[in-house]
Amino acid sequence: MTSDGAATYVIAGNVTEKGNKEGVRTSARFESIYNFTHISQKNIVVVDYHNHCLRLIDRSSNLTKYLLANSPMEDTKMVGKVSLNDPRLCWLTKEMKVS
Repeated sequence: MTSDGAATYVIAGNVTEKGNKEGVRTSARFESIYNFTHISQKNIVVVDYHNHCLRLIDRSSNLTKYLLANSPMEDTKMVGKVSLNDPRLCWLTKEMKVS
């Protein structure tokens, strides 16, 4: 609950523990969430600024995985590999491609 009485709900990550880790619900870690966008009822793309990556959250399972990142992260199967330098925004084309 926020100070103005609004309810909050954590679907992934941990409010007090930062990091860089895939996982389900609160076992996932983010360093600095700068932005996010819903790409469907099922998926959210998160811009993790200081980890230089885009993360995908599957709302049906609350699983977080790397979508795009600078280099392969340990024990992951990234969809793509790119060079991201402190990303801030994410646009998706009509075909749901990240641009």
